Parts: sequence; structure tokens; C-alpha cells
Amino acid sequence: MGELFGETNIFTNEWKEGIVSKLVKDAVNEMEGHNAHWKRWICFDGPVDALWIENMNTVLDDNKMLCLNNGQRIRMPDTCTMMFEVNDLKVASPATVSRCGMVYLEPVHLGWRCLIKTWIEKMENVISEEHLPRIGTMVEAYLDKLIPKVSLMKMAISSEISNLVSSCLAFVQIFLNREAVKLEINKEEAERVVNNYVAFSVIWSIGANIYDVDRNKFNVHFKQQVGQYATDFMTDVDVYEQGIDAKTHKFQRWDEQILEQYVFNPKQNFFEILVPTNDTVKYKFLQQKLLMNGRNALIMGETGVGKSVITKNFLMNAPENLLSAFINFSGKTTTTNLVDAVEGNLDALRKNMLQPKAGKKMVFFIDDVNMPQLDRYGSQPPCELLRQIIDQGGYYDVDKLFFKHVNQTKFVAACAPPSGGRNPVTPRLFRHFNMIWVPDLSAQSMKQIFSQILKGYLSQKEESSLASTADLIIKAAVEIYQKVINDFLPTPTKCHYTFNLRDLSKVVQGMLMCELQDLTDKDYLVKLYICETYRVFRDRLVDEGDRKKFSEDSHKSFESYLELDWDLPDFENVIFGDFGEQGEQRY
Repeated sequence: MGELFGETNIFTNEWKEGIVSKLVKDAVNEMEGHNAHWKRWICFDGPVDALWIENMNTVLDDNKMLCLNNGQRIRMPDTCTMMFEVNDLKVASPATVSRCGMVYLEPVHLGWRCLIKTWIEKMENVISEEHLPRIGTMVEAYLDKLIPKVSLMKMAISSEISNLVSSCLAFVQIFLNREAVKLEINKEEAERVVNNYVAFSVIWSIGANIYDVDRNKFNVHFKQQVGQYATDFMTDVDVYEQGIDAKTHKFQRWDEQILEQYVFNPKQNFFEILVPTNDTVKYKFLQQKLLMNGRNALIMGETGVGKSVITKNFLMNAPENLLSAFINFSGKTTTTNLVDAVEGNLDALRKNMLQPKAGKKMVFFIDDVNMPQLDRYGSQPPCELLRQIIDQGGYYDVDKLFFKHVNQTKFVAACAPPSGGRNPVTPRLFRHFNMIWVPDLSAQSMKQIFSQILKGYLSQKEESSLASTADLIIKAAVEIYQKVINDFLPTPTKCHYTFNLRDLSKVVQGMLMCELQDLTDKDYLVKLYICETYRVFRDRLVDEGDRKKFSEDSHKSFESYLELDWDLPDFENVIFGDFGEQGEQRY
């Protein structure tokens, strides 16, 4: 409240001006200039609550008087009007509502076709004029058929139709602008290139935020539409498994674009390990195209699917002109924390302008963007400040009371669906992002990733042949993990039965903590694996019935994949540890 309207310092008894009082005083002072008759607007863009808005009742009355805590009474000129831009009025009082005129804009009446018409006008000098009308018609035809279908599909974090459309148009602009692709080729080839990029843009905008269970539906609906155009789209391959080759401008499977091979690094932190797969190639490509072309990206997915690892790996290996900084949001994050992070990583070109070093672009990676606690009236101040930085291009300095512009800066954010301390975020923030959902890894991907990690670790011992056992161990681990998430579901008395990919990672991580010289034979390695599986999964189970079921299921997997002839009691109580010996601790 003090930052808005001003406050008296209780120690020095000095009056400190607020942003609202300064803006009103500036409007009064301008009455004396040559342009005194001009209309002036003070726009409050953000959620209203029953605290700060109630302090403006006298301003919103006919007398238009702003009363401050220090006794000052400032009359607003008749040419000055206050406007409030809000998402809803859930917590606004009748006293506020009755003092303001209301204009309600319904998205259903506005529609999405106007966005395409406006975009076409803006793109006249950006995209080839010869192809621009056909691109607009094609995009509209795709969306006309797909949006009614997609609006009925499940999204873990819902997105507005207008956001899906603007995301699609952003991708089309990125791929088909004059600098990105040369369309001065024969007409048929140019049309094929345009068709390919429009189809790809539709997939990764309209279909990018669909939850796992409904992706097959989108796959079917999209293939029905893409067949109307001459493209290189492969109808026998899933739409989400096809990328674009930047040189040939043709569709190509993502797994054919994996260029690097995984090499195990014993000094690397386990949760920073990234094994190249079609998923890593896919999401790195999308992030590169978005961030290098001035768009913000939001990467969403369940816990443990690799959102943060993929994004950090991309930013750490980004081109030299792309700087990055990492911000972790938590339940206790405040607006001051966000301001400190922004100002600490940008240079002050002038007192009212922040930007990265000359010739560079800055990308802030905000992890767990939906973690900040809701305040008393249901808003998240750090998220609202982030929205202002993106929307208005800066924020107000609450000490010196001027607007600071933030230039050459974009944001990539990551979050899991609301639950367990994570909160729904206002769609007014997420509308500025291209929203991409990362589905759970398939069983094949899990086997591929963890097998390469375990093989790389065991291969360090050259005289050992244990690396060949890694595939069998990981197959058993993945099968057990899938049984656990399907059979042991959370209930009111077992609310902690929430298993995710991070638990499977911990099994492999625990195995990598063992000293290599201690791994003498297959039996020893298998016992180590059994110990880690039981510690991660079985120790979390609270009653004997669950523990017995887990032991029996895991015993079947061990016998099936590892060809063990052990009885259940032989390994049920296997424990590895470094607490049995004095001196240097070894696992």
C-alpha cells in the first residue's frame, strides 16, 4: 500500500511518495502546460482486491479527490481518467463496481479470425507477398477444423484459443520470413515448402499443449486435414515424431536428427545428465526457434520428465550472442526477489533502461513458475510482475518512482500442473508464451536413457563384462516402475503414494554411488539393484499387504529378466551401506 499511495517512515517521520500519488500529481502539473486540454489516462493493469482499490473510492467519486495518509488532498483534473484492466472481479467490492463503468469483452464474440487478418497486414513486408494470402487462407482452414476438436481435448494447464492462434502465427512467421527461407524457386517447390512449414506450425501450436491421453485424437484429426495439401508429411508416423529438416525443408523423423552420442562423465551431477533422444532434439529445436526469434516459451510436464534438464542444457550450449540466467520460484518468492534477479543480470544502460551487453540477447529461465503462494485475494505478485515486464516492457522502480524499461530480454519458463503446492496461474501471463506440453516418457525412451547411463558407468571397468547386464536390469526396473504407478495409487490414508520418473532415476543414481572396484560379479550388481529398488519404492509402502504385493511383483520381474533362481526371502532384506565399517565411508 505504501508503494502505491505513499507512507510515513515511522522512525524518521519522513513522507515517502507512492507511484499512484506521483502519477496523479504529474497529471495535475501538466494542467499548466500548453496541452492542458489533452485527455490523460492512468491505467491500472492487474488484479483488483478489496484493499488498494478501496483507497481510491474518493478518486472514483464525482469529486475526484485523492486523499493521502499525510493529509494531502489532490484533486484530479477533469481531463484525467482512471482505467482498470482486470481478468475478473471476484474479490472486488460493490462500492468499487458501482463507481466504474464496465466493459466486458467476451472472447466468443471477438473470435480468432481477426487475429489472422491483423497478422496478415503486419506481415506484408516480412513474408513474400506472393505467398502471404495463401498462407493466411491455409492457416484459417486448418484452425477452422481443428480448434473445435482441440477445445474438447484435455489440457493439464488450459490455454486460451487466442493464445493457440497467436502461437501458430508466430511459428509461421519464424519459418517463412524472408530471412529464414528463400521462396524464389519454382512455384511447385515453393508451395510445398510453405505447406510443410504451415503444417509443422499447426502441430506445435494448436496441438502442442494437449495432454497425453488425447494426443492420438489430435493425430487422427490432423492427418485428415493435412492430406488436402501437397506436403512431405509422413502419414504412417505420429505427428509428434516428425520434425523439419532445415536444409531440405522436408519432414524428417526426430530420431533421425540425433547427431551426438552420449558419453558418460563420472564428474557430472546425476540430475544434470542428458542422454540425446528424439525428445531432447525435439524440444531443443522448438526452444531455439522461439527464443532466437523473440518469443517466450513455456515448457510444461509432470515431475521428472526432464523439462529443466533439457532447457538448461539448451541454454548452456546456446549461441554466443544468447546469454542466460536461471531463477527458481518457490512458495516464498516475492516481487523483490524477481526484481533483484533481473537487475543483477542486466546492465543499466541508463537509469531507466536495463538490457544485456551490446550485441547480446538475454533469456531468463524461470523454473516452477507456478509455485509462488497465492495472496489473500488469490493473486501471485511475482507472476503479475513478470507479466508486466513482458506486457509493458518493464516495471516501476518503487524507490525512485520511474518506469524501468527492460530490452532484449525474453523468458522461458517451466512448470508442472497445479497440485501439491503449485497454483493455477493467470491466463493473462501464459498468453505471452508458446505453451508446449512434455508427455511422460515411453517405456522405450526410459530404457534407452537409463541403459546408456548405467552402461557408461559400468564400462569404466574395462576388464569387467557387467555392462552387458545393464539392459536387463533397466528392463526390469522400468517394468517394476510401471507396475508401481499403476497399482499403488494415492488414497486419503496413503497420500504419499505419488511416484514419478524421478523415483526411477533415484534407483539408477543409487547404483552409480557404489565403488566400481566392489562390483565383482553379476550377483553383486543385481543385489545392489534390488537394494536400490526396495529402498526407493518398497520403503515408501505403509502396510504389509502393499509390501508383500510389491515383493511378489518385483520377484517375477527379477526372475523374468535377470534369470535368477532365488527365493523371495533370499533378497527381500538385502541392504547396502557404508555404516558397517569404521574409517573412510564407502558405499
